[in-house]
Parts: sequence; structure tokens; C-alpha cells
Amino acid sequence: MSTLTVTNIKATGETASRAVSGVAAAWVNFDNQGTATLNGSYNISSCTDTATGRFRSNFTSNMNDSVYSSSGMQDNYTLTSDSNDDKTPTGEAHLSFYASGTGGQRNNFDADRNTVAYHGDLA
Repeated sequence: MSTLTVTNIKATGETASRAVSGVAAAWVNFDNQGTATLNGSYNISSCTDTATGRFRSNFTSNMNDSVYSSSGMQDNYTLTSDSNDDKTPTGEAHLSFYASGTGGQRNNFDADRNTVAYHGDLA
């Protein structure tokens, strides 16, 4: 396999280029009700439902270190992801999703539509 090394990338039809470092290192869309089922992904081999509102993403290619970001949504709600310092560079990220309740309370729940993007450097 060949390796193409670039600093910026521009897709066909785009007018502006973007830094390669801004492209997601991994993303996943999955159903987290019962057994986690992948609907589509890049650099994610599987997701595991570990508790109500909690799941683990398993990377196909490791991250360079544990300094990467994650953002996601469930169903029609924009939710807060909480890594609880469980992000590791070698193979997996443990995350929780919470719905914001009244008075600042947060409630974990499983949803059938989950999307998460991971940004950082691959090993």
C-alpha cells in the first residue's frame, strides 16, 4: 500500500482546503438499545453497551495518545459526553451520554440513534 503525505486537503468541488489534522480520526453511528449495532463507521471496529447511557468505542487504528476530543449526539438531543478519564489511545474510548434535565440534573439513557466523532492524531 502507498502512503500519501499532505499538509492540506481539498475535496473535488470544494473551494477551500482544510488542514488534514481537522479531519475526524474516527466516527461512528450506532444503535445502543440492547446490543450495540453499528450503522456506519470509520476507524471503529465495534461499540459495546457497558451500562445505561454508557458505551465503549473500539478503534481499528489506535490514537497517538489520550489527548483527543469526542463529540456526539443521541436521537434528536444534543448531549454532553463525559469521558470520566476513561479515554485511552490504545484501542478504546469509554463515554457516557446524558440528557440535560431541569435544575442541571443529568440522566443517562440508551438511544437508538447515536453519533460520535473523534478528533486527534492517529498512532
